[in-house]
Amino acid sequence: LADIEPVAGDIRGNETDAQGDGEINLADFVRVLRGFEYDELASHVDINEDGSVNVTDLGFVKANIEK
Repeated sequence: LADIEPVAGDIRGNETDAQGDGEINLADFVRVLRGFEYDELASHVDINEDGSVNVTDLGFVKANIEK
């Protein structure tokens, strides 16, 4: 098997989703932006898992958009 490199930024649409939709797109960017405002979303959109939703998380989505 080939090694698969995960790409940061594909965020689940809701808690019942097992994974994201397979694309990093504007919807993922918006989900991270919502994490700035809603604490209950923070753990789901904190891409680098540093305990804070910030521009670094948005940067991961931006860098990987359409991958």
